Amino acid sequence: MIEQPTSFLDTLIRGSRKLELDYEQASHGAPESAARVRAAVAKFLDGYAAFNQISPEAAAASYMATVRSYANDIKCSCKPANTRCKSTRRNQCSRGSTTTCFSFSRSS
Repeated sequence: MIEQPTSFLDTLIRGSRKLELDYEQASHGAPESAARVRAAVAKFLDGYAAFNQISPEAAAASYMATVRSYANDIKCSCKPANTRCKSTRRNQCSRGSTTTCFSFSRSS
């Protein structure tokens, strides 16, 4: 029996407990049609990662950085307006809003 190669998505999920838990939570109770979507995503991701030379480790590190940034933004949005957050982004949490210190910037 010939063994199928592991997809980038499967390698990514198995390589990070956080990704594994997030994937399980997101796919729990998903309809049968979700399997077709997952297969299409896995196929696309295989090509995308190969073309852009992205390793599963680099993808997992990027995911974790995004999750941390999002969590910091949420924490910041819940602090009083006179409190400064430890954000690495300019102008983050520096506006004098009366309810939150979260600021939105528009790009032109």
